[in-house]
Amino acid sequence: MKSDTKREFLQKEPHDEGDNQGPSKNDSIIMQLKQKKDGSTSKRCRESFKKVDQFGQTVNLTWNGEDEYKTTLGASVSSVLIVILLIYSAYRVFYLVNRYNPTVSKTTLIRGPEDDLPFKPQEYGFDFAFGLERKLDPDYGFFTLRQLSAVINESEERIKSNRTLTFEQCGSTNFNYEDQAEVQTFGIDKYNCATEDNYYIQGNFYRRNMEYVEIKLYKCSNDTHSVGYRPGVICKNPADIDNYFNQETFSFAFVNSMFALDDYKEPIKYFIDDQLFFELDSTKVKKANFFVQMQEASLEDDILQLGQSNDETFFQVLNVKSYDDNYSDKDGCIVAVYIRSDKLYDSYERKVDDILTLLGDIGGLSEALLGLGSFLVGFLAQKMFMSQIVKKIYHIRKYDNLAHAIEKRKKNEESNDPFHDTELQNDLTEMKAKEANISREFKTKVDIQDGDMASLFYAFLNRRRFHYDYNDIIEHIIRCICLRDVSENRQKRIYKKHVLFEKAEEKFMNELDVVRIVKTLRKFKMLAQALLSQRHRTVLRFQRQNLVETDTSSSDSDDNNYDPMRLMEHESSMVKLLTFGKMKKMMTQFKQAKLTELERNIMRGMFRRKLKDFEEQIREDKKAISLVDRIKGVQEPQTQGQLDLSIRENSIKFGYNETENQNIDEIHDDPLYDFGSRDGFGGRMKEMYQRELRNKVSAYMQSGADLNSAQRTPRTSGRRPKQGQEGPTNPDAVVFSINN
Repeated sequence: MKSDTKREFLQKEPHDEGDNQGPSKNDSIIMQLKQKKDGSTSKRCRESFKKVDQFGQTVNLTWNGEDEYKTTLGASVSSVLIVILLIYSAYRVFYLVNRYNPTVSKTTLIRGPEDDLPFKPQEYGFDFAFGLERKLDPDYGFFTLRQLSAVINESEERIKSNRTLTFEQCGSTNFNYEDQAEVQTFGIDKYNCATEDNYYIQGNFYRRNMEYVEIKLYKCSNDTHSVGYRPGVICKNPADIDNYFNQETFSFAFVNSMFALDDYKEPIKYFIDDQLFFELDSTKVKKANFFVQMQEASLEDDILQLGQSNDETFFQVLNVKSYDDNYSDKDGCIVAVYIRSDKLYDSYERKVDDILTLLGDIGGLSEALLGLGSFLVGFLAQKMFMSQIVKKIYHIRKYDNLAHAIEKRKKNEESNDPFHDTELQNDLTEMKAKEANISREFKTKVDIQDGDMASLFYAFLNRRRFHYDYNDIIEHIIRCICLRDVSENRQKRIYKKHVLFEKAEEKFMNELDVVRIVKTLRKFKMLAQALLSQRHRTVLRFQRQNLVETDTSSSDSDDNNYDPMRLMEHESSMVKLLTFGKMKKMMTQFKQAKLTELERNIMRGMFRRKLKDFEEQIREDKKAISLVDRIKGVQEPQTQGQLDLSIRENSIKFGYNETENQNIDEIHDDPLYDFGSRDGFGGRMKEMYQRELRNKVSAYMQSGADLNSAQRTPRTSGRRPKQGQEGPTNPDAVVFSINN
């Protein structure tokens, strides 16, 4: 019951337009639903939210169902570039996994006063040992080890203080180095080492706090006023002491460190350094400033790098400055070493290649290879793409090659007879003239004869697709045709094919204009609306061609495999023969019925580029006028009543009001206005034409007539008006006579 009621509701006819009851119930419900749908807030929100989508798919045109046009040359070059990219990627991945060739940088900086804090290098693995080649006998001299400080107090006075540090023979425990066997090998275990590790270094002489360690070697002296005097020790005589030290060498061994570039487990390496030693001279004081730096290192050793780093702090000795000073018996010092803090320090940065860097490098190389490939293949691919488009859309005449036969005959024949060239040129001109005659005959033809069928079929056979391959493109590049003006030599064989291709390319690009495409679509839409009723358009929407089925045959596809032009050029002679037979049977059906105007225009379009019936009619009318009449502009006049009636009929026909005025400047838009030359007979006739037209326009404006309508009024036979007779001369007579 419900379904019957619904069916009756849907099938209920709306009210007639003349009914005053307003819209039907169906229309009211549909209108309400539409307003509700259009005014839906949720729908507007959804549409606004969709604009945020960053993964929207770009709508592109396709080529044979593909988004891009592919070529064999492009695939070959792409394969080579892909192989290069894969090899480079494998190479970089191998380096990435093994962390080869890291990026290391070193920056030398100066530590400011606010950052100059007390520094204990022994906490970072530093240690030192000092001594002579032989064990020092107290009768000859002794060593001292002290911590010295110089501090500027609030009164801006430098306060100096010192603290004695104890030391003893290094042995196997006092020298802080992991490989004691190496220590014993070099005899460092026999040197003297500090037994205290509470010493530190800081600043320099021109800062408020200065801390350093002092090592000195004194000669033994029995003079109580000498620094070398030691109670209870009887020293050797000065000559023996001097002779003893002149044969000795002061050695200073210390543990130094270095930053290892390729060691990711222990980036800081320690070793025994011997860069400081002196050959003693009893008459001089050997002094040295031994600077210890506190270095920094930032290590980014992770394969997946997101900004994290491992920071290291270590010591390093890079700067040792030695000099000689005068010896004083009162002081008795012959060696002085000052272990100080260096205001300079180095900041190391090590960064291995991570995944993100690898992807960036591969992406950069990929873009570079694509750019190189585009440079090598882009021009050829663009030309081949356009050649395929031209091949599928446009045709050329086979007998265009007749002009090329002129050059061939000149080369093949022994005698260079100019009559052969003239003969071939006449053949080419004759064929084009025949096409023009056939087009004029089909304009009024009603029945198709055997001769007409032969002409149509011959037109089919003399068409072929335009082929432009790699050889032509390479020739275009080698001959630099793009840089030449070939307009004068376009008929030559070496240039003609390239000229045709350029014209076809220009034609296609003009047809691809968006304004032209939109106009064409609108034109077809308006034609469909004018030719088809609403019922027809509704049924057209449900054609089976719009239905996607699993059993759809290949013939329903648009792959152009069965295009007649393609089959006519097929390699198989049997396929060609079947295609020609099918086309012949198809054309024979035109003989069974009268030709319609549409069929006549289609057949004329095979021989004429553009059909302009109105202009063709004007030219035929002009040919019907005799030469004398065209020169004199004489025609039989119309009576005033006939002329007024003709003007009013044309005004109503073309939609003009009698009160509308026509601007005289619009005369220049008429195609019949621009004729003749400025000099000679043509220029004088043109002036007559302009003067006569202005006079006639003034007369027509008084009666509300349109000049263009008056120009298109059919000519009537008549005689020249008598002198004094009112009424303008027929404008067609003036136009046609002057124009011819």
